[in-house]
Amino acid sequence: MSELLNYLATREDNLMIKSCVFHYEMETIHPFMDGNERMARLWQTIIMMKKNPLLEFLPNEEKVRNTQSQYYIYYQYLINKEYQLYLLNICLTF
Repeated sequence: MSELLNYLATREDNLMIKSCVFHYEMETIHPFMDGNERMARLWQTIIMMKKNPLLEFLPNEEKVRNTQSQYYIYYQYLINKEYQLYLLNICLTF
């Protein structure tokens, strides 16, 4: 976790990229017994709010709840390092 937090603090990457990296890495590290996905989405929102406070109101939780089966399919693509399939499906969904 310290390396991940160091990445957030020191890298000059685009905040959207940083928020996605954080979300993915938080899920990979899996520091808690339960709630890792919710925590990752919360931190992703907090990171994005640095760019624009209005991003706080993106309906991430509602979107995940309404498309939970697809969320887990896409997440499995990331776990399997099938990045092209992940990106293709995300683009087709939104």
